[in-house]
Amino acid sequence: MAMKTAAYSRALLVLCAGCLGAIAPSLRAEEPAGGQFDAAYSSLRKADEARERQDWPAAAKLYREALDSYVQLSTRYVDWQPTIVQFRIDYCNEQLEAALRLSGAKDGNATNAAGPVAAGLAAADAAGGPRPPDDIGQLRQLAVALVRAGDTNGARRALMKGVTLSPDDTGVRLLLGVVQCAAGRYEDALFVLEPLASEAPADPAVQMALGTAHVGLGDMSAAAADVRRALDLDPDLAEAHFDLAQILLGTTPPDLKAARDHYRRALELGAPPDPSLDRLIQ
Repeated sequence: MAMKTAAYSRALLVLCAGCLGAIAPSLRAEEPAGGQFDAAYSSLRKADEARERQDWPAAAKLYREALDSYVQLSTRYVDWQPTIVQFRIDYCNEQLEAALRLSGAKDGNATNAAGPVAAGLAAADAAGGPRPPDDIGQLRQLAVALVRAGDTNGARRALMKGVTLSPDDTGVRLLLGVVQCAAGRYEDALFVLEPLASEAPADPAVQMALGTAHVGLGDMSAAAADVRRALDLDPDLAEAHFDLAQILLGTTPPDLKAARDHYRRALELGAPPDPSLDRLIQ
């Protein structure tokens, strides 16, 4: 299990940072100090939980706290993940408005709550989530930022819109498969990635993503075959050698010699050493 998790996590990082490297530089600005981003996201998650309980006063309070935090981040750290920060500012604004409306309706004080139909519509608005942008490039960038921040649900919403806008966009479909893996939805990932592999047989990133999904499902033999196909396409792909080393240690029985060879090749190609893997292949 530990080996499965290690291989999956490594492959996920590769795909998020490497396969869509063209948009990654904008996500590498200096992070806010003091865990401000984590604190803002914590308030946002608690607000969503209060919304699901239909505790509208608590939801309104927490959405306001999260909104204030994200606004501060947007002004103090202008160049730090501006897409995701603005996305969450818009989301907090929408949910705060809905929570305040529903809180007033519950107390009998809302001026615009015309009975249960209006309350039902407001509840539907509150449950609908943030509205992703309409530009495919922005959607891909937003999805990468969201998955790096741990918000796989938000990333999946953005990418599903991307699939609707441009069903044949390889980058969107690849990212959707990666995000499904990040959410632990490996069967859903295969549903996206297997047709993509047929349509883009020369793309090693797709094979790497398939390997991630198969590792998540515990099929180390299929995962090894996927990563080997990636290496057939690009023999100098350091992360593929690294991942294959981990996968081969998870097969039954482990192939220590091949794992050692691929790990050493990964290091030669510039992959950083992994102390835990060093111990396992000795």
